[in-house]
Amino acid sequence: MRIELKATFALLALSACPSTSVYRTAEPVEPGRWQLAGAVGLGGLNDSEQETRIPTASLEFGARYGVADDLDVGAKLYTIGAEASATWRFYRGDTWSFAAVPSLSGARLNRSVVTVDAVHLFANGGVVASRPVSARWTLGLGGFAGWGLYWPETGGSAQGGWLGGFAHGDFRFAGKWHLTPELGLYRVFAGEVPVRGGAINAGVAFRRDL
Repeated sequence: MRIELKATFALLALSACPSTSVYRTAEPVEPGRWQLAGAVGLGGLNDSEQETRIPTASLEFGARYGVADDLDVGAKLYTIGAEASATWRFYRGDTWSFAAVPSLSGARLNRSVVTVDAVHLFANGGVVASRPVSARWTLGLGGFAGWGLYWPETGGSAQGGWLGGFAHGDFRFAGKWHLTPELGLYRVFAGEVPVRGGAINAGVAFRRDL
């Protein structure tokens, strides 16, 4: 019975996971240009109330478009939902650059044996700081805050707020390709969405400038 309960909880928790990956530096896509990306990641959720640790996996496909010198917009599909985001570079220095990276995402969970029809909504606001460390490598560091809503058809709702951070390296190769490994984590400090606890994720993205 305990194994069945853990499996049920794992399905519910995974269906409610926000996408908190960034996989980009503070440098927006050039105006009028596109960038395509794909990413895979592995991680884990830790629910302190259920005393449960759950392995997770993620898959992402997305595109970004440069709309101004300091701004791009993008959209992606990830494991269970879709996201719209932007990169706004508000400071460009000789060494470090800084950009805001807000996003809105959502997912729909259909009825099954252990779930009900439900909508998941997530808002995430972050800042990334990046610095070139060589001709090919750029270091990126940042933090974010997020909010999530679980809204089932049966009535009622649940919310949660989290704080987190990330670090990545962006390696440019073959002219227009980028390889971006990233490590991120967050902790839910209020509420219970997606869990009463936290999560960690390690992944890698391949991006191509068009």
